[in-house]
Amino acid sequence: VLYNRVSMTPLSRLTDPERIEAITSADHPLLASGFEHLSPGESLFDMHYEIETGFLREGSMIRIWEEGEDRFGPGEPWLNGIWEPHGFRLSQTPCRGMVFLLRPELLPRITEGLPGDHNWLEPFFLPPARRPRLTAADAAGIIALTDGYTPGLNPLRDTLMLLTLLD
Repeated sequence: VLYNRVSMTPLSRLTDPERIEAITSADHPLLASGFEHLSPGESLFDMHYEIETGFLREGSMIRIWEEGEDRFGPGEPWLNGIWEPHGFRLSQTPCRGMVFLLRPELLPRITEGLPGDHNWLEPFFLPPARRPRLTAADAAGIIALTDGYTPGLNPLRDTLMLLTLLD
């Protein structure tokens, strides 16, 4: 469980978030992890160098940024930018999902040669209110796509899952 491996700060410290220096490395630029939170109202807040996307398979949470907050349910990916203070507050438990942390310099390398002229990093630099959101049908598709998937076991599958979430 990712959030049990790193030190997190309570949301009351919104103005002074925990700065986590080294979640990934040049040798291991992508961290894919499953998580489970069972305590209603649990909340955490941090910031890190890596770009982050994740989604819930069950439950709901309020994702919080300095600019505001938004509710996320099953299959709805969220995005966090480089050194962007962010956190969450659980609104429905149990809350189970997956999170992907990637060194931002790697994203252009792994998307090089893909069709289209898409800036894969752009959504991470938009204000949270302008970041892309999925339709209910697309969110259900994310849940179906991840049936039987366990993050962190296969780096290639982790990378493909990350790209699917960002597409």
